[in-house]
Amino acid sequence: MKIVIFEDKQGKLHRAMLRDNDPEALANEGIPIDPPNIDDVLEEAKIELHNELVRRELVDLKSINNRRGALASAVNKHITRKILKLYLHKEEQNKRKKE
Repeated sequence: MKIVIFEDKQGKLHRAMLRDNDPEALANEGIPIDPPNIDDVLEEAKIELHNELVRRELVDLKSINNRRGALASAVNKHITRKILKLYLHKEEQNKRKKE
């Protein structure tokens, strides 16, 4: 088996597993090995992250520079944690399939 990276029509990269003798042109028909879909997380996070930036008074570069780490903390709270939850959920689903 081999792993192939290919790009879809929207420009998004994907990984797929193919048999060694399959041509790479069949990558979109292979077994997907992608990260979880984060579209919903990002859509939901737009307003939440905006509101968090307002609450933390991170409204310009000066405020961001004065409060080192606050921007990363806000992004972590509203995006990174949710993406990690998606990975955990995907892992749990994979474990159930194997049982």
